[in-house]
Amino acid sequence: MNAKFARRTVALFLIFAFALLLIPPFDLQPKAAEYDSSKKNYVFKDGDVAVITPEIIDRIASETQDEDFKENPVFVIEDGVYSVTVQGDIEVSIIFGIYDEDEKIYKGVTIDRRADTYNDGLYKAGEELGWYYNGTNGSDGYYVPTAPFMIRDGAKVNALFLGNCTFYAGANQVYLDSESDTVLGTGNNRGGYAGIQVDGTSSLNIIDVTDGELKAYGAYQLAGAKIGNHTYDEDPLKVNPINDLQHGQYVYPNGTSQGVNSGGAGIGGGATYNQTTVSDENYTAGTPGEIVIQNGKIYAVGGHLAAGIGGGLSSAATTSKIQIDNGEITAIGGRFATGIGDGDSTNNYASPCYGNPYEIIINGGTIKAYGGTAAAAIGTTDKISVDGEGLGASEKSGLTITINGGTIEAQSGEATGAESYTAAIGAGERTNMKTNSITNFHFRNHSFHFCRSHLRNVNNLQYIFFCKSIWM
Repeated sequence: MNAKFARRTVALFLIFAFALLLIPPFDLQPKAAEYDSSKKNYVFKDGDVAVITPEIIDRIASETQDEDFKENPVFVIEDGVYSVTVQGDIEVSIIFGIYDEDEKIYKGVTIDRRADTYNDGLYKAGEELGWYYNGTNGSDGYYVPTAPFMIRDGAKVNALFLGNCTFYAGANQVYLDSESDTVLGTGNNRGGYAGIQVDGTSSLNIIDVTDGELKAYGAYQLAGAKIGNHTYDEDPLKVNPINDLQHGQYVYPNGTSQGVNSGGAGIGGGATYNQTTVSDENYTAGTPGEIVIQNGKIYAVGGHLAAGIGGGLSSAATTSKIQIDNGEITAIGGRFATGIGDGDSTNNYASPCYGNPYEIIINGGTIKAYGGTAAAAIGTTDKISVDGEGLGASEKSGLTITINGGTIEAQSGEATGAESYTAAIGAGERTNMKTNSITNFHFRNHSFHFCRSHLRNVNNLQYIFFCKSIWM
């Protein structure tokens, strides 16, 4: 986070704090259909497809003759909004939810995009974003924004969540051939979006979750999925990361397979709107940009092969950093993905993004992190340093982990091979990290819950094995 962004973040936090503490709660209730001149914010209401770009901000500022809005744009998202997409070189503040004056409670937002459904305004939204679709047989149109909440192309978002807010992600490659077309077309080998998606050049700053919980689910979860005659348990923690509960063998969620796009993170990386495969060695689309959590109760679940908070398939945890300052955080990784950190690498190939420098910083909070098969709870995925599969036996992950405070419960995923292991905090199975890559770590200043096995010391490769998981 650069100095300018940090200063603006502090200023915005003070503005939010002032609004919440000094203004009567009912003043958070928008009273206008779109632009609220008294609060100088723009409100997206039930049925809207929210698109925020530099051009739209300029248009609102011009129509309302509000230059302050152009400099410090603030948007409010009410329940019933179809999706939220922020795109371009802008910094905006978004408040999800409102205060209900009659019931005297905060009412949050739920955006569920697990099914492909039509909404008025979708075609126009795709057109505003410039997501052109070149169809077959001379037809064309636009891909449309079906990610619940996406930040892309360098956008910076400061987000405040009021009440209980929930985001369910679905698949990409949804397009419309014309504005009047109410039948959505979809591509093949569809990739999964993140519940809250932050693309690689963008950033998300979660200021707080007020009087509620923020839940974010990446696409293609196994939990709750019905495959054949078997339905997986709704609780992600009760889904065995290796074995199908009924058949004794892992079954891919519907719509997924090896070698193509799969799930998105709970908060972090996912597929682009038109991505068709990750078999390309240059694929890095699922690596998110900077994610900062200042406070709040958050529950983030990664989809198939994606992190709870961090990377999507074939993607590192972040292009820069994931930072947690405070809050009550639960992060659950998908298969071969971390709770907080990397998404899974593809078979026989590890993207160069895993070797780039990136960091996870934990300054405080109460954190529960659960890794998927062979992956750390907080750290890296597996097989990054394996001959013929990863970056190479001599290569190491570029991740560094700094823990300055907090109470952490970390449980790694189950290892897959004899004499193999995964670290709860650190490296996944058959992955190497650089010397001194885990820093500022002092047992006296931290509280940990260790499970499954005894505590192990840091070894010569700087792995920390809390709740060490071994193949049995």
